[in-house]
Amino acid sequence: MLALVYAVVALVALVPALTSWRHRARGPAARPLTLLHLGIAWWSAADAISVAATDPALSYAAGLAIYPGVCAVIAGFLWQALVAAGHAESLRRRHAVLLAVVPVLTVAAAATDPWHHLFYASVERVPGAPMPHVVFGPLFWVHSAYSYALSTVATVLLVHAMRRAIAGQRRTFVLLLLAAAAPTVGNLATITGVGGNQTVDLTPMLFLVTAVSWWLLDRRWGQGLALPSLSARQVLAALGDAAMVLDPWGRFLDLNPAAVRLLERAPGPTRSPVIGARWQDVLGPELAASLDSRDPATVTTAHGQVLDVRVTEIRSRQGRLLGFVAVARDVTELEHLRADLADQASRDALTHVHNRRHLAHALATEVARSASAGTPLTVVMVDLDHFKRVNDTHGHAVGDELLVFLATTLASSLRGVDVVARYGGEEFVVVMPGADVAVAARRAEEWRAACATATVPAPGGRVGATISLGVAQAVAVDTPESLLRRADDALYRAKSDGRDRVVVAGPGTSSRALAPAPSGSH
Repeated sequence: MLALVYAVVALVALVPALTSWRHRARGPAARPLTLLHLGIAWWSAADAISVAATDPALSYAAGLAIYPGVCAVIAGFLWQALVAAGHAESLRRRHAVLLAVVPVLTVAAAATDPWHHLFYASVERVPGAPMPHVVFGPLFWVHSAYSYALSTVATVLLVHAMRRAIAGQRRTFVLLLLAAAAPTVGNLATITGVGGNQTVDLTPMLFLVTAVSWWLLDRRWGQGLALPSLSARQVLAALGDAAMVLDPWGRFLDLNPAAVRLLERAPGPTRSPVIGARWQDVLGPELAASLDSRDPATVTTAHGQVLDVRVTEIRSRQGRLLGFVAVARDVTELEHLRADLADQASRDALTHVHNRRHLAHALATEVARSASAGTPLTVVMVDLDHFKRVNDTHGHAVGDELLVFLATTLASSLRGVDVVARYGGEEFVVVMPGADVAVAARRAEEWRAACATATVPAPGGRVGATISLGVAQAVAVDTPESLLRRADDALYRAKSDGRDRVVVAGPGTSSRALAPAPSGSH
């Protein structure tokens, strides 16, 4: 009956062996699984013959014949562990040759045992026992020690890979290890039987449990056993964001390659190595300040790099602070794009000066600042004279050219704090923080004079247009609306007084012309 069990184990092991070999191109796990199953089949077949044989010499020879299979199983077990742990590529041909020395000597010692009895010191049939009574010789124990050493290495590789694997792969390694434990227990039970009387060789049966389990895992998860373990450190290293791990006292515990590159570019104190150093001694002032506050922040470094910095506390289940993870993402391009989009949204599509929405925000800000700081603020409202006539006579394209020319003229002579915006149609507004009415009026006169002599191309020749300007300085009681209204009133007077002139609004409702209208005004 026991011989039949061994024979069935041998036949069952051949099925995944053949299947794995047919799919060997799928990944590196197929070849070690093939070797493992073939070794089990050989081992079990030899055990079947040893148990079934009535001739003691044949039983003895079959018992020694298991060792090519035993060595193949151990080799396949180690090979599969190397593949699953992601170290298969580190196994070179010379390593395989060195690892094969003891197995080759083992097979040779077993084959020549009838002449030296150093492998099996004695073998005899025990009435009623399914297997012969074996007293192991010294070479057997050398073989066993070597096999257990390789099995231990394989197990350690799997445990180490499991510990550093991400959660999605950890379950696979747990199943691998549970399946690997069975034959170890069976082999220990076999070779340490009381008085050396091994009743049943459980090892090949339990190795079949391991091998079939691994084979099913490989088929269930595709190349799950062929893919190297993916550790959290590898994931961290692959991130484009700079990730820095710090202890509760702000000392660096770990950092990924992106963080190393960031620190190399960061100005400020340098310290090597970084691990163990305090962040105040390593980071530039901008990054150091963001880590100190622990609040999400957008930081611009001295090199112009814009970083989105997030600091997260790491706490134990009891709430004790274990450290921090700081992640810095380079958002320089994003911030530039955002600034460009915001700027485009605030500008007039034709003239490219600011639009009315931006004007409302800027004017409200400057009126509030002027009132609180007591600094002057002046607004100039500009209008193209007879603009409708130009459009009707020469076409809208010529009118657009005049608008662009006027916008360019206004923008070209602005200070950095000034704002020019298209208010609507042919009207423009210039906001001049820190400028009193005299300064603004002189600038307005310069704009008027520049436009009075300028022309733009038109069908059949060139055409020009003058401008009228109203100037108003903010007073304490002004709101943005009232300030614009006073500038508009001054502009209305400039238009009604003959156009092509600058009119300055008084502090109340009065206004005065800066100069009489020039002759030949439009």
